[in-house]
Amino acid sequence: MEAAAAERLRRLLPSSLKGRVTAEQLCAAAPTDTMARGCIDRAIEALRAGLHTYHHILFPDLVVFGGGLARGLWPYLGELRKWFVATRRYDGRKNRLVLSRLGDKAAIYGTAALASGVYE
Repeated sequence: MEAAAAERLRRLLPSSLKGRVTAEQLCAAAPTDTMARGCIDRAIEALRAGLHTYHHILFPDLVVFGGGLARGLWPYLGELRKWFVATRRYDGRKNRLVLSRLGDKAAIYGTAALASGVYE
């Protein structure tokens, strides 16, 4: 998202954002800034393609989004969540897409669990 914002700002697309833009800034500005919303829409389409592939290869019961970017994007994922839940599974069960309760700490906790031998 940050690279997409940098490219759009280089092309002088109108935006209230200036300089180096972070994903958090894009998520915060998206309700009123069309350039930021375009970056988010592009990220959501890439996420949809990845989820589609993931779904058809592994058929997961549950997909958990974690981290700060996931929390920032979550309000914009309504249509994607509806699509994923409506996507049919081979076994008839429903797909679930949820936001991690661990937020930015998910990777740290996972690494600690692996290091402690919990998953051996």
